[in-house]
Amino acid sequence: MNSLLRKTIEEIHACFPDVSAVNMDGCLLLEGEMDKWDDIIRVGYLAAKAKSEGVINNIKLKNYIPAPMRVSHIRDQIYDGLKCDVLIIGGGIVGTAILREFSKYEINACLIEKENDVALHASSRNDGCIHVGMDLSRKTKKHHYLRRAVQFYERLAKDLGVDYVKHGQTLVFTKTLAYLAMPFLFSAARKKGIKGVRLLKREELLKREP
Repeated sequence: MNSLLRKTIEEIHACFPDVSAVNMDGCLLLEGEMDKWDDIIRVGYLAAKAKSEGVINNIKLKNYIPAPMRVSHIRDQIYDGLKCDVLIIGGGIVGTAILREFSKYEINACLIEKENDVALHASSRNDGCIHVGMDLSRKTKKHHYLRRAVQFYERLAKDLGVDYVKHGQTLVFTKTLAYLAMPFLFSAARKKGIKGVRLLKREELLKREP
């Protein structure tokens, strides 16, 4: 455990004695119960400072009763006793993408989802952007998988008939700071495998983002 992670755990225990914070395979696992959502978020922000592999915020809100799960009205036994080579649990973007890949081979794969449709949780609530990864450290797993995935999206969108527009990522600086930052940004982009980085003049920037 690195010193920053250890220090963060100690800080969380000091500020929020009802919360358990432990190192789990490099991730910071948070558990317990709290009276306010704001406090749960505050603990999460504090945990993020540790720069660990990730934060698992499993803190429960006291007296909170989640909405009942949406269940399909269909009742049948057509899948009872079904046998398959691969069972995929969860029909979000990852589960459905895995099923699509298996469909290319002679593999009997089945996907099950607890809701009454696919992509009803995080997969349907994102902003629809494919992140470039300029702000990620090359040492993180997030950067590793993001850079691998980015290469597939254009082909995937074409195969599925989905619009795919390359807007890029815009970083805005004052004129003086821009010239100081550019050498560092160009170098970082090259090391991260990000192509097409360039300096926009004010006129072009305002045309892109009025």
